[in-house]
Amino acid sequence: MYSASLGLGMRHASGVWSLIAVCRRIGHCAACGELRGRLVRTRALRGALAALAVGVTLGGCTTTSTVATGTSEEIQAEKVRQMRFALESRWARMARLQQLAAPLLQANVDLCGKRVVERIGVVQWSAELAPRGLEREVTRGMLGDSDRLIVLFATAGSPAANAGLRRGDVIVSADGAFMPTASSLRPFHKVEETFDAAFADGKAELSVLRGGEPLTMTVESVPMCDYPVELVADPAPNALADGRTIGITTGMMVFADTDLELQTVLAHELAHNTEGHIRKSVGNQVIGGIIAAGIAASTGVDVSRATSRLMDLAFSKSFEREADYVGLYMLERAGIDSTEAANIWRRMAAEFPDSIRFGTSHPTSAERFVNLAAASEEIRLKKARGEPLVPERKGED
Repeated sequence: MYSASLGLGMRHASGVWSLIAVCRRIGHCAACGELRGRLVRTRALRGALAALAVGVTLGGCTTTSTVATGTSEEIQAEKVRQMRFALESRWARMARLQQLAAPLLQANVDLCGKRVVERIGVVQWSAELAPRGLEREVTRGMLGDSDRLIVLFATAGSPAANAGLRRGDVIVSADGAFMPTASSLRPFHKVEETFDAAFADGKAELSVLRGGEPLTMTVESVPMCDYPVELVADPAPNALADGRTIGITTGMMVFADTDLELQTVLAHELAHNTEGHIRKSVGNQVIGGIIAAGIAASTGVDVSRATSRLMDLAFSKSFEREADYVGLYMLERAGIDSTEAANIWRRMAAEFPDSIRFGTSHPTSAERFVNLAAASEEIRLKKARGEPLVPERKGED
């Protein structure tokens, strides 16, 4: 397949050296070195070597096996199958994530302050929101070619699932208020606004289309912490909280062996949000800036970057410890046995041994295991005494 670029009319030594260069680029064949060593000055031998080089390039630098190949149609069909499999896998992970997060978000509303909303546990999507190209086309085949938001799934055990909502349903309106279309500006924000108004009293009548047939459902909502949980496409086992949402990576879902491990991570991130760690981090940066300004004024040395970094590290470790501690209480308040929750840090240490000894922004995995075990014992004693499962706060007796 390289013959068109070889210039078969090339002659003499310059042609041989060009062929050697091409051969090296496409395969680093041993024959190239052989050509170089045997290059001679006579015109006749130069022509013979040029012909030999062409033969070596076309034969010796290519594969020797007969490779079975599929047709372009077969390859395209397999692309569609793989995209469908990828989407089903993503949606299944989303469904599992929502199912495991729901009890935590419901049981800890009193720790979420004013960030509490009424929700029914339904996730909607549309092919028009998928990236253009193959993914959008496959999504259309799975959910239909419509500008309406389609029910992707109702979280198991949720009010939506109990009312009978399922994939493919279209929620047309809630208490008479029409739902936005996928092409609307910020459609999911408008969905939340519509649901907030409809379920303000904890119940709403939904008008639904199922296979083109109209249905009416009365659904009762449940109060939940207003920290939506999202799946983040990232192979690294990680999780994050930004004060408004919780993100769990696909890598963390692969890493977490059990539901308890994943719920331990979810509770930790929820605690970051409820404890206001993002807001406090910004405050710490301001304090660090004031300290740095004082040092600069008295010494003339700019230590703002170093001070900011030290403040970040000092408080980030403190926030991580607090999130581990409060998160464990959140598990128990949701009826989840946290006795074995600390084991995630032994598994993390096995996969990332450096975490055993080193911790810059986070405590070491060893410290986190020991701290969680101590918190678990604290909770066990409170349960034995019949005391409320409320995290201990500074200044409390």
